[in-house]
Amino acid sequence: MKTGSDLVNQLISNVRWGLKCNFVDVPTDCPQRDERMGWTGDAQVFSPTAMYLEDTYAFYAKYLYDMAKEQSVLGGKVPHVVPSCGVEDAACVWGDAACIIPWNLYLFYGDKSILEDQFVSMKSWVDYITKVDGDN
Repeated sequence: MKTGSDLVNQLISNVRWGLKCNFVDVPTDCPQRDERMGWTGDAQVFSPTAMYLEDTYAFYAKYLYDMAKEQSVLGGKVPHVVPSCGVEDAACVWGDAACIIPWNLYLFYGDKSILEDQFVSMKSWVDYITKVDGDN
């Protein structure tokens, strides 16, 4: 991808290199510190950009598989980081990755099978937040 602006071209290059540095096994939020966990919120917020710039289908499909495994032992809850490191808090935005990333994969790649593969995970998250929310 090239534009007529050297500054915009440099920005695109920087984003691509940031993606490459942070997409090693799990989508990390920054490569420069010792903590390199797969934060679900960061993963879902950046997913459209990542999918636009690179072919990230297999990378995200594997991450979603890992996420579903975590959920299966946590009663549908999506931990803030996948794989979980013992802190199993759940919250909107982070947990929403279970629904947003598969949907973005479908939108970008047109493959409905990711929705079929992730349906149980997606539904488990929605069921979990519905249960926790109660009558609110």
